[in-house]
Amino acid sequence: LLSLSLGSFQLQYANILEIITNPYQNSIEASVIWQLRLPRALMAIVIGGGMALSGYQMQIVFQNPLADPYLLGISAGASLGANAAILGFLPVAFLGIYGISVWAAMGAFLVTILSLALSTQAYKESKTLKLILAGIALSSLAGALNSLLIFYSTEENKLRSIIFWLLGSMDRSTWQLLLLVFIIALVSLVFTLLLSPSIKILTQGEQRANSLGLNTNQLKY
Repeated sequence: LLSLSLGSFQLQYANILEIITNPYQNSIEASVIWQLRLPRALMAIVIGGGMALSGYQMQIVFQNPLADPYLLGISAGASLGANAAILGFLPVAFLGIYGISVWAAMGAFLVTILSLALSTQAYKESKTLKLILAGIALSSLAGALNSLLIFYSTEENKLRSIIFWLLGSMDRSTWQLLLLVFIIALVSLVFTLLLSPSIKILTQGEQRANSLGLNTNQLKY
């Protein structure tokens, strides 16, 4: 309710509840709630839940409560893909409003694949460590490339767009985008729930999980 009431057009809580319970009102207040603020608020909730779920998965894989997407360079790879698209190095027109997001996802996916590829040559007992080291190295490389792109960019509008994207915003949230993000988060949640018995075993430690017959490397990847 707080996020729905704040903004340049302030609304009282009673008005917000009335608009939500009666969605067929034809007023400026109803348009502000249903077309702008409510999609943004729900998008923030869904994205927050998805980030919490991905953080939980990474912490299980690495057996470290401090593990996050920065560890494997996923965040840096996403930033590199998005920045390259914003600056015009990658085509976005044919992807429409999803252009920058698609290239950000591709950047994150590419860095993840490279991290996995660099760690496949390690022995079983050091594969996780090598994966972490590969992720840190690729994260540093992607971060350096990001800085290089920003340094050599001369267009102020594009630099402002990069900063705006890096800070994050729900400004362009729509019901269509919300549905897409919700489906992705839901699929990830279902996948995690299906693996929950194996995940519970893995939380007891990798050595104990192996002794119980769990293929920990397969589960992690």
